[in-house]
Amino acid sequence: PQTSPRAMPCVDAWAASDDDDAGDDSREDDCVQHVSDADVERRKHHNAGYLEGLEEGKAETIQSGFNEGFLDGGKAGFAYGQLKGAARSLRICGGQVSGSETWAATIKDSEEYFTKTTTVRALKAAHAESLDDEVRDFTNALSAVQTAVESTGVVLRKYPEGSSSTA
Repeated sequence: PQTSPRAMPCVDAWAASDDDDAGDDSREDDCVQHVSDADVERRKHHNAGYLEGLEEGKAETIQSGFNEGFLDGGKAGFAYGQLKGAARSLRICGGQVSGSETWAATIKDSEEYFTKTTTVRALKAAHAESLDDEVRDFTNALSAVQTAVESTGVVLRKYPEGSSSTA
């Protein structure tokens, strides 16, 4: 059976000769130095492999996190933009189309929400929700706007699933 290099001591067969009474400690020092150099090289390769694996894992994790966040941001932005556009259109067209006299009143609260909440603030609120399951400000506000908009007969589109290259 073969033994591993670590289990095999560094032995110089000629150093144990009966003819050598003086003994040579330098050979033993060379053996210790050889083992030390091997340990240093092993540690270098171990550390390099560890760091390489860490970097590859980090890249994969970052990419998957980006893909997930990008998709969530796309959905939130789509919903916010669609509802903001619908609410503004209803306000503008309210009273100009037969049967639309109540649209402006129905959309009044929604318009106030969009006046106070910029797109950036809305997306920050959506991001906060993604981090904390207890927070639902963005979802609740958009749900109220969606209910108001749909009560006027407007049909809203769903986010086009599968259209993202990150899905």
